[in-house]
Amino acid sequence: MEPNGDIRIQVLGPVRIVDRAPALGPKQQLLLGALALRHGTLSSDELAELLWQEREPRDARAALQVHISKLRSVLAPFGGSVRREGDGYALSGFDGRIDALRFERLAKRGHELLASNPHGACAKFAEALDLWHGEPVSGLATDTTLQGEVARLMDLRLAAVRGRIEADIALGRYETAVSELRLRTRENPLHEGFWHQLMVALAGAGRVAEALAAFDAARRALRDELGTDPGPPLRELHRMLLHQDPAVMPSRSRSAQTPIAPAPDSVVVLPFEVIGERDHAELLANGLHMDLLTELSRVPRLTVISRHSALAYAESELRLDEIAAQLGVAMVVTGSVQVDGGRFRLTVHLVDAATGTQRWAESYDNELSTRSVLSVQRDLALDIAGSLARRALPREVPTTSNIEAYRLVIEGRMQFDRKTEQSLGAAVDCFQRAVLADPDYGAAWAGLADALAMSADYGYGDQMSLVSSAEAAVTRALTMSTDAAMVHASRGLIAESRRDAKFALAEYEQALREAPGHADAHSWHAWVSLVTGRAEQGLVSARRSVELNPLSAEAVTNLALAHLAAQNPQSALDEARRATALSPTYTTSLYYEGIALYDLGRVEDAVGVLTPLSVGVAGKLTTPWAGMAPHAALALALLASGSIDAARDVLATIDRRDYPVEAGLVHLGLGEIDAARELFDSDVPLGYGACLLLHHHFRGTWALLSDDAVRRRLLRHAARSWNSEPPAGAAG
Repeated sequence: MEPNGDIRIQVLGPVRIVDRAPALGPKQQLLLGALALRHGTLSSDELAELLWQEREPRDARAALQVHISKLRSVLAPFGGSVRREGDGYALSGFDGRIDALRFERLAKRGHELLASNPHGACAKFAEALDLWHGEPVSGLATDTTLQGEVARLMDLRLAAVRGRIEADIALGRYETAVSELRLRTRENPLHEGFWHQLMVALAGAGRVAEALAAFDAARRALRDELGTDPGPPLRELHRMLLHQDPAVMPSRSRSAQTPIAPAPDSVVVLPFEVIGERDHAELLANGLHMDLLTELSRVPRLTVISRHSALAYAESELRLDEIAAQLGVAMVVTGSVQVDGGRFRLTVHLVDAATGTQRWAESYDNELSTRSVLSVQRDLALDIAGSLARRALPREVPTTSNIEAYRLVIEGRMQFDRKTEQSLGAAVDCFQRAVLADPDYGAAWAGLADALAMSADYGYGDQMSLVSSAEAAVTRALTMSTDAAMVHASRGLIAESRRDAKFALAEYEQALREAPGHADAHSWHAWVSLVTGRAEQGLVSARRSVELNPLSAEAVTNLALAHLAAQNPQSALDEARRATALSPTYTTSLYYEGIALYDLGRVEDAVGVLTPLSVGVAGKLTTPWAGMAPHAALALALLASGSIDAARDVLATIDRRDYPVEAGLVHLGLGEIDAARELFDSDVPLGYGACLLLHHHFRGTWALLSDDAVRRRLLRHAARSWNSEPPAGAAG
């Protein structure tokens, strides 16, 4: 992965300089955006026309020089400037550190890899698309000479999206591709390339009738809008499907003979077998397992299944190839720990899952002390990473010499991974005891910060007190040589608890630069992205989180939400039900299941799922994060089923003062527009539930609000509530 942290100038969205730059005025933004987009020299006349169009001041060149001078003063602290070249100007000092340039390079590499390495291509396209934060230069190019460059970049972005989908299809991820292509064809109904991909993906998934129906939909769209029929590629694919051509028809025998290989740099580390004295051996086995995964997650381009998912296979009777197939990995690490008196023996094997052959094995025999355990863990991580990817791990991070503190941190992390109210309380207790045992143990302070911040975020206690204590804990961690990814993820959680989305996303992104395999950071990044209306960004992060932690109900539930945001209700329903199967008491997944059923038109089923979640009717969510959004969802589902009186009964349970968006949305569904508008004028800060309703759910109901100004005001209010930028199109 190329280090996106090297980016200094962003133009794929609002024009800005990354990190601590002063705010740019509109003219400086436009100048910087133009110089960064054009990658070369712009003449004084071009720049003057760009800034003033048809209303140039009397001495346009002198005025231009004033703005150039102001821009230079802003760029100077960051090692950049605007140099004079003949009769024009060019940007200097930012070679390779402009997001548009990085995007083009990554996208080009993705296209080069498509035929030979779809895994690599998919990663490059995802990395390229992750650089986008909206339309280039955020609308500043209207009626200017930059329109052509903006259009070119938008075309390249669309091509990168198609490339990523092409890679998914090549890897046999047909259902994933279908979900995204449903959205793409709705957004781009005249784009024959997306229709072609949708038909191929549907056929690959065995849904040939739907592929033929997609052709009919494409033909109708083209005839209605352009008066033309589909082009030769679409017609030929349609003909092949009608004639059941083996080249495009799903073939079980073919897929059985040539299964799609997982990414070569993907591994699961199974829990280590314990032999002999169990008390000491279990501590050692758990500690080595946790620390090894932490180290491996820091290796770029290495997909490491998270500890939460790996622990599900403790004492499993499945063969290694079956486990690898379920988790989608190429390599499996197994091991055993034996303690005899004051010594321990660790034996580790790295196995190629497809062939069953052993790639690497090593034994470690040492005295039982914290220092030797940590030394063995470090050697083990280096050896395995070297065997997998031939890359060095980052410099060793100092830790503890107190075996009890070490044990408590291991137990605390195991409790934290469960993310229930009881387990988070137990995690806080473990980390507090660990810092008492060793006040200089950075991992204990970072773990305490995580557990406190997550408790606050889920609503398990007094938020202000929990967040304040979390900040104190992470401050202590920062004074020590603690794992950087761990600290950045903790800071992100705390910022999220304080409703500071901008800082939270920046911290999660920094954590992922330090440890690309940090599954929780991907999941939390997806969540905050979705809360602030970034559907595409949320879907990318949620998918990666589930790849790394496929058995986490939290991660799978976030993926269900991301599919709802992307208007893929069937995929959302599938993922929500999978999350419920993983954790039947995690009722957030039931909430998303209810919304997915509503979006699919199955309103009676939606009412059945949502009714137990409404506090005013039957129960509550396992976490109070959603506020009264489940009430609003139930009321709207009841309206859709024709139960108007029942919907009004639910509306009566919604606190209008504290939850104006939720109550207003139900009034909107009832056709009571004035009552809805009155509630939407409230300045009550919006929480998670309201933001998700506003950005992603019940689009048909929101469409009843014909006043776009009210909708934009709500979106801006949501952005202010979360210290974030409104989604594209909401800033007007």
